[in-house]
Amino acid sequence: MNNYKGLAIGILVAHFLIVMAAGHGIGTIGLLQLVTIADAFGSNDFFSPKTFFEHPLFWVVAVTFLGQSLILVSLLKKHYNLFSVAGIGMLFIAFLILVYYLKEQETLNVTIITGTPFFLLCLIFTYKNIFKKEFIEV
Repeated sequence: MNNYKGLAIGILVAHFLIVMAAGHGIGTIGLLQLVTIADAFGSNDFFSPKTFFEHPLFWVVAVTFLGQSLILVSLLKKHYNLFSVAGIGMLFIAFLILVYYLKEQETLNVTIITGTPFFLLCLIFTYKNIFKKEFIEV
């Protein structure tokens, strides 16, 4: 169980620190979450109200938040396999949406390089959970 908690927290931190370039700046997915949440409840016009839900970065933040929530729930539950697999799957989907959104930009390499630790931790989790069945509790 302790090995699982460390790996799950490592996945959350690695995903939080994935670097992306947007416009003339650079930031992490965690910073993007904070800006998007502040903009959704604030009066800024970072995203216009008409296109807020159509913007790919909104979906990156929404899917990331859902995945993080599922992983945090899995840390509190005794039977954590379903929640953790679903949460990590959601984080991976958010990463794929981000890569697809940035595919035309020159800074895609930075996003892929900083996303490599997240990807490797997901592979380790999948190997230990599915093939070695270390984290499955019945």
